[in-house]
Amino acid sequence: MKKTKVFAGRFFAAFLALLLLLLSVPTSSFAAPTIIDSGSCAKSGVMTWKFDSDGVLTIDGNGEMRDYTGVHNAETGQYSSLAPWEKYSDTVKEIRITDSVTNISHTAFSDMSKAEKVYFGKGVNTVGTAVFQNCYSLRGVYITDLSAWCNIGFYRSSDSNPLCFAHKLYLNGSLVQTLRIPAGVEEIKPYVFEGCSSIKAVVLPDSLLQIGRYAFYGCAFTSVTIPSSVSVLSSQSFYGCYRLQRFDVDGGNEDFSSDSNGVLFNKDKSVLFKYPEAKPEKTYTIPSSVRTIGEYAFYGSDWLEDVIVPESVSVINNHSFLGCSHLKNLYIYNASCAFGNYFGIAPTDYDGTVFHGFKDSTTEQYALVNNYRFEEISTAVTEPETKPSTEPSSEPVSVPSSTQPSGNAATEPTTTESDEESEENLNLFQRIIQWFRNLFAKLFGR
Repeated sequence: MKKTKVFAGRFFAAFLALLLLLLSVPTSSFAAPTIIDSGSCAKSGVMTWKFDSDGVLTIDGNGEMRDYTGVHNAETGQYSSLAPWEKYSDTVKEIRITDSVTNISHTAFSDMSKAEKVYFGKGVNTVGTAVFQNCYSLRGVYITDLSAWCNIGFYRSSDSNPLCFAHKLYLNGSLVQTLRIPAGVEEIKPYVFEGCSSIKAVVLPDSLLQIGRYAFYGCAFTSVTIPSSVSVLSSQSFYGCYRLQRFDVDGGNEDFSSDSNGVLFNKDKSVLFKYPEAKPEKTYTIPSSVRTIGEYAFYGSDWLEDVIVPESVSVINNHSFLGCSHLKNLYIYNASCAFGNYFGIAPTDYDGTVFHGFKDSTTEQYALVNNYRFEEISTAVTEPETKPSTEPSSEPVSVPSSTQPSGNAATEPTTTESDEESEENLNLFQRIIQWFRNLFAKLFGR
């Protein structure tokens, strides 16, 4: 009984000490942030901005935002901003765009070098050029509606989408690692997930019809299943997916297909659309069904050293082998194969990629004009047969029809913002202090 009284006394004394400590804090510490500056930013309608003492820049209202494009620097290719909040660019910590805002004009938030977070309302549908130019401190993009995000029209530049700097997307406070495009979404517009390396897996719904250019540039998933509904995409839809090792196309798709090697083709495999950039094999023989190699088809395939192009291939498009920095040999067995204007192989790689072809062929002419090394293939030599793949054969994987798409990566754990801040690791004493602070914040009206 005595010990209980002693404990109760000590606890009460600690309580009083905390109470006196909190009461000694000036009430101004609990006050709402002060509005430092504000004004209109509307070209039409009603749009306002405000900047407060917490370093938060808020854009609110509806209508069309005024264009704040400044002077274009020809040397750097960058634009200055004429936005009225530009004078606070070194002190803005967060950018908040409310749900009622529908567009963000050119250069609106450029040079916000200290901004770490940007919150996108679900009403935004267009974002101009250079909006997040030089926002190198961004650490997260926060949204509440993934369907709305898929529908944003980002201007065609890497500084239009804040993910190019933040690299992390948060949906309702949780870091997106397994990206589940909601059922009902029909289009993923260009650039919407560009630079989002936090995405480790992706699941596409049966409602999806189109995947835009650069939609997943820089994402870190290793495989992707294209559902039967998709009818529009290009090799650039998955351009820059540096960990991608295979495509699987639903067998019911009428426009695209994949083979057991995980390579993406059109339906009859006459066009090679995209070779997975992280596929580890060093040698690849293009199937004899292929007639055309698409633009950027082999972009970034750093593992490849030897590619064998059969006689069936009559067109090799622009940039087909751009970024294949380890490509040593390219064997081309069609004497009249047509080449794009820009092939994309740097002649310095491995002392120059060697073009192998027949004498007096278009391959020899192209190599000569573009300063590539050329070695003649004897007319007695026939093209090598395609060897059976050593990889296990697999049928195209179907995407199940459901309102919540499922996939192998669905069980991947999701990291929340609270996990990252380690709030669960607070000890008991810190929790008590936090409780009192919350209480007094309410009492003093914050």
